[in-house]
Amino acid sequence: MKPVRAVTVVAGLLLAASFALFGCSTGTRVLKSDQAQIEHAENLGLSISLRHVSGQEIDERFGDRNNPFMQSPALLSEKQFLLFELLIEPEPSFNGPFVLNSKDIELQFGGINVGPKNQFLLSRYWSHELQQEIVDTRYKGWTMGKVDAVIDKNLLPNKVRIDRGAMVRKLVLFEGGFPRYGNATVYVPLLKDGSLAKNFRFDFEFGYEE
Repeated sequence: MKPVRAVTVVAGLLLAASFALFGCSTGTRVLKSDQAQIEHAENLGLSISLRHVSGQEIDERFGDRNNPFMQSPALLSEKQFLLFELLIEPEPSFNGPFVLNSKDIELQFGGINVGPKNQFLLSRYWSHELQQEIVDTRYKGWTMGKVDAVIDKNLLPNKVRIDRGAMVRKLVLFEGGFPRYGNATVYVPLLKDGSLAKNFRFDFEFGYEE
């Protein structure tokens, strides 16, 4: 085989492989049910719910600039984000206070076990993205000050104290190479006086659309 022809064949094979790879990675992961998963703990005197936040809602809430929760265009990327909204509401029979440590939360999805990304790590991730020599055109006009402000306001902090009459509503962000579809489980443990009060479990079923 002549050198020029060999190069052409190799280039063609690489191009085909690229189309196969990225063709499989595009699409949309969708939740089978849009309702939040709610659990009432009468002995603790509170209710806690977890709701998946879709890519469309992320765009509507945070826009296309300075949005630290922006979805990756490649569904099978190792840098996928899965976002949930956590709501904790004390009830009249509240038996707290309780403590929630973000590092104790866990997502299990497709054989992947991962904890949420905290505010510091998410800020560092975007600082790296915006300081690269060749910045993605999607990030034109972004500033770290505005990105950090969105993170601080919305993302669950490292530690939250749940007191009587004080509702908690924050976002919980997971990162990983998750499957296109399947069953996912999120565990949210609450502590009281340094011991486990209850480990809340939330189950989600995801489908897939081209």
